[in-house]
Amino acid sequence: MNSLRIYFTPPAGIAEDGGSAGPSMTLQACPSADPAFVLDVPGAGPAALGLYSSDGRLVWEWGGTSLQAGETAVSGVPGSLPPGVYTAVLEACGSTTSVRVAILR
Repeated sequence: MNSLRIYFTPPAGIAEDGGSAGPSMTLQACPSADPAFVLDVPGAGPAALGLYSSDGRLVWEWGGTSLQAGETAVSGVPGSLPPGVYTAVLEACGSTTSVRVAILR
């Protein structure tokens, strides 16, 4: 069974205009064999969520293309990912935020 544990500094988006308002991200039911990212965005619009390995390779990408304002749970991270530290990156509302995720067995 895979367990996901999240290690991060409280997420803060970096807006294109230099402000700090923006999307945030946490993990729901952590640790879990079927984790869900909880994305919170201030406004509706296009969004992208990717999980990157420690060497910068994109190893998983969320299939959605847009989010409504507020919280949205996104699941589907494959259980076949090898143990390691990954970076989840959320781009939405002209801002980017990231969290580090450790997959342990």
